[in-house]
Amino acid sequence: NQLDHRIDISHRVKDQLLYRMLETWEDPSILALVPDELRTMRGGYQILKNQSDCPFRAFAKHRLHTRALEIPEIDFDHAERGSIVHKALEIFWSKVHASVNLRQLKENGQLTQTIKDCVRSAITGFHGKLIDQKQFSKLESLRVENLLLDWSEKELLRPDFEVIHTEKVEHISIAGLDMKIRVDRIDKGINDCLILIDYKTGTIKLNEWFEERLQDPQLPLYAIKLSPDAIAFAEVKKGNTGKGFKLIARDDAVMPGYNDNKLISKTGCQDWKSLLTRWETQLISLGNE
Repeated sequence: NQLDHRIDISHRVKDQLLYRMLETWEDPSILALVPDELRTMRGGYQILKNQSDCPFRAFAKHRLHTRALEIPEIDFDHAERGSIVHKALEIFWSKVHASVNLRQLKENGQLTQTIKDCVRSAITGFHGKLIDQKQFSKLESLRVENLLLDWSEKELLRPDFEVIHTEKVEHISIAGLDMKIRVDRIDKGINDCLILIDYKTGTIKLNEWFEERLQDPQLPLYAIKLSPDAIAFAEVKKGNTGKGFKLIARDDAVMPGYNDNKLISKTGCQDWKSLLTRWETQLISLGNE
């Protein structure tokens, strides 16, 4: 009986273990991933983007299915503004199709009205987000119209091109992950070169394509699926004083005066094919993680 009270003699944990029954719980070191989960995992290229940025974020979002807490807004948020610009450009190029038609619209004085019509169509699907806030919609329409008018001048500086696809949907499998991807735009340029274009209304960092750990996998992922001659970001944002496009191409003839191929030297790759192979290896590594 006296031994039963020895627990009071010492407060050391190892002494406590001699006289007290402990509950145990075995926590598995991994969360099993079954084949069905691989096939139904949603998120497109964001699965790989989140894994690259922060593995825990990828785990929480794509395997635990958590989502951010949305805060009520009285105006369009940044993501919605970007979506409106994307939609307006999709509608615009589905009507205009090529640089020669864009040039003709400007020369005939019809470009401004064409852009207004496209923006009006694009923003219609977002009206429900701003109940009884019609003035916000008007202000946003005016902002996007001015933005696209400025952007059209950037497009006219390019060599002649044809827009052959907008919002093109493809499927790709990387390390067992089946993903649906959507390419903002595919152009046919000089000598029928294919250029994959992704619209960006925010900050662009091309060097993220060339780090040891691929930081921005979106366009490299599209590239290994579609084998284009170039991939490009289109900087559709206010105050853009540059040429508007930042791209990496197979060679300088694809889009003369725009290529930033000096970044490829960071990777040690000798040509475009080697770069695509490097990206595929990096994407498979992220998928395996």
